[in-house]
Amino acid sequence: ADMYAKDEQGYIPYQLAKQAGESEMVREFAYWAQCKLFAAAVKGDIEAAQKALGSGAQVNSTDEQGCTALHLAAGQGH
Repeated sequence: ADMYAKDEQGYIPYQLAKQAGESEMVREFAYWAQCKLFAAAVKGDIEAAQKALGSGAQVNSTDEQGCTALHLAAGQGH
């Protein structure tokens, strides 16, 4: 499933879950968005990073080593 697919009104699944008060689903979407943000940071993919941030990823969240997406991007020379 495409977590960035928009419905007829232009909403993505994360937004719909948030509006519906589905906290478990919101956490799940945010987790996957965070993974996508970290992957985008390593690759230097700005568009993918923006999508992840719009889908619940938090810019200041850290990975298991305490690195943010900014740290990961900088470590790759981006």
